[in-house]
Amino acid sequence: FSRQLETTSIGFDKDWINPYSGGVVARYLFLDVDGVLNTRQSRLNHGSNWMDPDLVSNLDRIVAQTGCWIVVHSGWRLGGIDRGSVFFDILHKAGFRSWWAILGATGANALDFSDWLRDGDIWVIVDDQDWDIDNLVKTDDSAGLTDRITDLIIRRLTTG
Repeated sequence: FSRQLETTSIGFDKDWINPYSGGVVARYLFLDVDGVLNTRQSRLNHGSNWMDPDLVSNLDRIVAQTGCWIVVHSGWRLGGIDRGSVFFDILHKAGFRSWWAILGATGANALDFSDWLRDGDIWVIVDDQDWDIDNLVKTDDSAGLTDRITDLIIRRLTTG
């Protein structure tokens, strides 16, 4: 299964990819990048095309402990998220290991999650912007995806 995802571009029908679609609850993490996997200071120091390896490690920990699927809802999705994209290359350089978990990206409206979700699915949005959505876990652009926020996301994804 993971070998298929690694060698095939993103964008499959999620029913085909999603092993949880057979009646078992799926877990989704809708991921923003700026302010989550990098910070205001790191963008000033390293440029806008950079992700912090420590924050990326926390993303790997979320996937490892929850088995969640990642759907990118960041502006980074506009440049593509598959192999060869800037997103893929920078995430790879930052040490991300859970490639199989990146399921896709939201469409033109970054907050349109309805295409991905079924009744009963467990989902969290992680973003540094303040959206009026109950499932939001807000990061601070000065700190990103901290250990404390990572633990909170893991609790929400594992307990519903």
